[in-house]
Amino acid sequence: MNGQSDDNDVAGSVPAAAAGNSSAWLLRCICDETRFSMLEMMLRDRSGVSVGWLASSLGRDQPLISHHLRRLRECGIVTSRQDGKRAMYRISSPRLADLIAEIAEAGREMPNLCAGGPGACGSRDDSYGGSDGGSGGGPERCEC
Repeated sequence: MNGQSDDNDVAGSVPAAAAGNSSAWLLRCICDETRFSMLEMMLRDRSGVSVGWLASSLGRDQPLISHHLRRLRECGIVTSRQDGKRAMYRISSPRLADLIAEIAEAGREMPNLCAGGPGACGSRDDSYGGSDGGSGGGPERCEC
């Protein structure tokens, strides 16, 4: 292997891969159910969590967790430090941790938004519909 990243692979140099659109690069790095679950678990203890704890908490095999941690580390989203014989992983910056928390919260709100509550897609309040009160020709309900 020549050290280059395949287009479908998030590994590689973050600055080179993110040069065009760093937001898309970040989302590509975290857009995996297991990876995002791991990041949510890291929010619970921002000082660091072990591979074994993540595997046990998520009910996943340790090699799978290690694989995803390596990808997250290559993306610059997590860092690791040694604690005796264990590697401890944490989200690399408070700003990223806050962003992950915001995304997680938005995800938890999606069922309510799609159910037609205040601010929902197609609702008649001004939260998302612009000056015409939400009647911009779009659907009355989200198709979540």
